[in-house]
Amino acid sequence: MLLRAVVFLGVVVVATPAFAGRLGQVVGGVRQQTGAASSGGGGSKGGTSYPGDTQTTRDHRAQREREVRVEATQGCLGCFVYGGGMGVAASPEPPAGPLQPGARPRLDAYAGIQSVVESDFSGSVHVRGHVGFIGLEAGATTFVEEVPKGAGTEYLRLDLWNVGTVVRLLGPGAGVARAPEVFASLGLTGMSTVDVNLLGVHAGLDARIPVAGEIDLIGSAGVRLYEDDIRAMDARAGVSLSFFQVSYRVTEFNTGPPLHGPEVGLQWRY
Repeated sequence: MLLRAVVFLGVVVVATPAFAGRLGQVVGGVRQQTGAASSGGGGSKGGTSYPGDTQTTRDHRAQREREVRVEATQGCLGCFVYGGGMGVAASPEPPAGPLQPGARPRLDAYAGIQSVVESDFSGSVHVRGHVGFIGLEAGATTFVEEVPKGAGTEYLRLDLWNVGTVVRLLGPGAGVARAPEVFASLGLTGMSTVDVNLLGVHAGLDARIPVAGEIDLIGSAGVRLYEDDIRAMDARAGVSLSFFQVSYRVTEFNTGPPLHGPEVGLQWRY
């Protein structure tokens, strides 16, 4: 009887969501919704069970699906843009209208790291190039979380990427070095974790507002729509100073709690 009680207690403790970080719950929800958790999947880790695969996670996911379904119908337009184009313009640009024959090509790059609350961290990079009002972009983000595995630990990853086109809706006019900028983006996005690989579409808006000197306010909001009715929404706001950025970012999937926390990074504009 005592042995049964000990075994039962051990099973309850392992299945308790308190041992699963936010990323574990999100990934567990993704695997449940795609059917990878029940089929064992075809990835290198096969049927590995993570702490996020719990009834509590499934109940939370069902609640979030009802909430996000309403939000998604409101036509949210946003983007996963991590600071590209947030630097200080070194010289005047042509108006943000039709492409000017003499328009100078621009290249914006950013790399940052985020501390995720009740998880571990994420790292992101983003590159955007444009001439006049149109251009291309590419970005990637990796969330990492340490999860218990038997007597040791494993590192759980969630990788996101996106490629697409950008259109500058607002920018400096002729003879103006610093002015508010707004970019819209649309393209493809992908997600991979454990034994799940998904494709989808990505759209968004990214803005920068000069304040004083080399200080800018930055912000972005976006949405990613994947296969199997998996969705993610993102919001980010912060301050840019010369080559540095400090911001707070929230990434919320409809399969678990939001992944949020402060982020710091370096930006470069040519």
